[in-house]
Amino acid sequence: MKTGSRVLLGKVVAAHGIRGGLRVRYFGDTPDHLSPNTDLQLCFSDGSVQIHKVDKVVPGKAREVRLFLNGVSDRNVAQSYKGANIFVSRQETKVLPEGEFYWYELVQCEVVTGSGRVVGRVRELWEAGSQDLLVVESDTGEEILLPTHKAIVPEINIKEKRITVVDFPGLLEPALAGESRKAGATKGVARNGTSQGDECTESIS
Repeated sequence: MKTGSRVLLGKVVAAHGIRGGLRVRYFGDTPDHLSPNTDLQLCFSDGSVQIHKVDKVVPGKAREVRLFLNGVSDRNVAQSYKGANIFVSRQETKVLPEGEFYWYELVQCEVVTGSGRVVGRVRELWEAGSQDLLVVESDTGEEILLPTHKAIVPEINIKEKRITVVDFPGLLEPALAGESRKAGATKGVARNGTSQGDECTESIS
């Protein structure tokens, strides 16, 4: 999702070690945007923001990295960052390969079938296990969950803000009450076609 000129990269899970390290769950397929010397914006639940430059990034458990920030060298301080969302200025983001998109680019895209039937608009994206989901809201307010796989989403036209989907039987039915909320949290880079806020990337292959 777009938030001004920022891109959502991840979320602080907890402190790591005694020297101010942070456990960060990154959004998207890789943590490439969380790289040394990048200026990150940490946004807290009370609305406050702190800006820190990345000193070091170390691989962590699945879909996590250990992040060390300039000016944060105490575990207590690091622990106070738990739950903070991590953003970067759009100017800091890289040009993506063909077939990959930032999440904010997909939000508000019109979703249509190959025959031209309008399904709705993308309200947000969820990270759900190995597959990202488009959360599509119909004109009547119903919620439809669509996996971002090439077999289901064969075409994304960012210029025209249009996503074409295949009308498989039952695929475009509204999500069952209670089931849709089990899917997961919003994230930032989308890759059109493989399994897999503001802004992450999504790819569909």
